[in-house]
Amino acid sequence: MRIGKMRHLVRIEAPNNISDGAGGEVTAWASIATVWAELLPQGGTKIDEADLISIGQQRYKLHMRYRRDVTPDCRLMWIDSTQQTPLRIDSVADIDGRRTHLVIQATAGVPT
Repeated sequence: MRIGKMRHLVRIEAPNNISDGAGGEVTAWASIATVWAELLPQGGTKIDEADLISIGQQRYKLHMRYRRDVTPDCRLMWIDSTQQTPLRIDSVADIDGRRTHLVIQATAGVPT
C-alpha cells in the first residue's frame, strides 16, 4: 500500500440507536475517526423501481490503514471539497492477515 495514493478523506461512523420518543428507535451515526484512504471506482448500476424512481449506485474499493473498529455495521462518509457522500460498507478484509491495511468494498447511492 503506497501512502501517496491515500488522498481521499473518509470519516468512519458507527450506528447509534436512540429512542425517538414514541417507543421506537432511530439510527444516528457517531463519528469514530477521520482517515486518509485510497478510493477506487469499481463500476455502477442504475435501478428503476416501478418506473417511478431511478436510483444510481456506484461501487468503490477502498484501501486504508488497519483499524480494528471498522466493520460492515459501520458506514463511511467520503469527504470531498464540495460535498459528503455516504458509503455503505459491503465487506471489510485484512487481506494479508498482518493487520497493516484494510480493503473495503462499499457502495454509494444506497440507504446506510
